[in-house]
Amino acid sequence: NYPNRMLLAEANQWPEDAVAYFGNGDECHMNFHFPLMPRLFMSIRMEDRFPIVDILAQTPPIPDNSQWALFLRNHDELTLEMVTDEERDYMYRSYTQDRAARINLGIRRRLAPLLGNDRKRIELMNGLLLSLPGTPVIYYGDEIGMGDNIFLGDRNGV
Repeated sequence: NYPNRMLLAEANQWPEDAVAYFGNGDECHMNFHFPLMPRLFMSIRMEDRFPIVDILAQTPPIPDNSQWALFLRNHDELTLEMVTDEERDYMYRSYTQDRAARINLGIRRRLAPLLGNDRKRIELMNGLLLSLPGTPVIYYGDEIGMGDNIFLGDRNGV
């Protein structure tokens, strides 16, 4: 027992697989909900709640003393590993007009540039994040609209 400590898992997996990291409430306290993140961006762009509602419906219950960690961006690319090929193509069309913004199976942009530096869209996304069941995680710099530069040498923009 480690009072005043919290163990957070970073398992880029489907919810039904990631739930194992919680154990019976005796292992990780929190786990990032990776499949939700790209669906937040899809829902906003599509103006449709379905991507969010659908993935939340696929999310199994977790122990009462556990929590999903919800996020818009993190230190890695906006991963598109947990979406279909069609959804990935939609995200690329919607958020990466410049192919340099793509890396691996994802998008290498911070939140503000990803949303066109549009303060209202950034506020909308954060409001959505804060309204969902789970613990919001805000990546440093996103609270002030920090940008990126994907064209700098030896940088991936994230």
